[in-house]
Amino acid sequence: YMQVALQCGLVLLFFAAVPGVAALALASHLLQIRADAWKLCHVYRRPFPEEVFGVGAWNGVMELLMRVSVVTNLGLVFFSSSLMDDVSQEKKWLMLVVSERVAVVVTAFIWH
Repeated sequence: YMQVALQCGLVLLFFAAVPGVAALALASHLLQIRADAWKLCHVYRRPFPEEVFGVGAWNGVMELLMRVSVVTNLGLVFFSSSLMDDVSQEKKWLMLVVSERVAVVVTAFIWH
């Protein structure tokens, strides 16, 4: 799961700067799925199925990546976008903090 978490983190953290990286990550994941399926069918024995919730310890890592990526992408938009040139630095920081708190509240409503 580390490879998937790393790619997901890079896409989430820097999507606002390089949107095309999402398509490359999707292609990479699809190729990896096919390669893993071939290995399971032709090289290894079938694994014993176990019922689990999510991806175990990686759930916390993915949640942290999600929270950090919200702040990173909002920061990239607020501080490097030409749309916000006429807004003062104080207002940009205030908008960043308020937007992050709104994202946390929306996430809490969706998950619980």
